[in-house]
Amino acid sequence: MKPILCCLFLLLSVACSSVTAEGSYTVTSARKSGTCSGTTGAGTTWTISDSGDGDAFTLQFPGVSGGCRLLSVGGDATKLQGKCTILVGDATTADDAITAQYSLDFVSDGFSGTSAVHLPPAKSAPTGCDGVLAITGKRL
Repeated sequence: MKPILCCLFLLLSVACSSVTAEGSYTVTSARKSGTCSGTTGAGTTWTISDSGDGDAFTLQFPGVSGGCRLLSVGGDATKLQGKCTILVGDATTADDAITAQYSLDFVSDGFSGTSAVHLPPAKSAPTGCDGVLAITGKRL
């Protein structure tokens, strides 16, 4: 193939294969470091939708009302980052919250990334935990 035709073909291929973060995913995780279990969120369904607010998306998962706000990195909707604060229902101290910081990279069939998690002590987890999880999502 002539160089100009080859470049045109590559440009068209990339333009036609748009990847979007929006969708539903089956999520699994593995502990990379820390004391939090590597199975946090394993087998759950996450849904990511465009929030309608510029480069912002909403991450929703079971047990959390309102979801978490994720932002595209540099306007690239295939790379999302965000920090979620989730109140703990059985916290030992009022208003204690789980914090989770997400960094996700999307491809056509899903995503991979990390989550840094802090869980304060709670009745269901007396010592709490901190850790980094490797997470993957398979598009449903």
